[in-house]
Amino acid sequence: VASMGLDPAKHLGCELTHMQQYLHDLN
Repeated sequence: VASMGLDPAKHLGCELTHMQQYLHDLN
């Protein structure tokens, strides 16, 4: 994704948020 190169920190934050939601759904 082009936006990842422009703002990796923001992209990483989105990934972490998505991961937290995914793990929460598992529990």
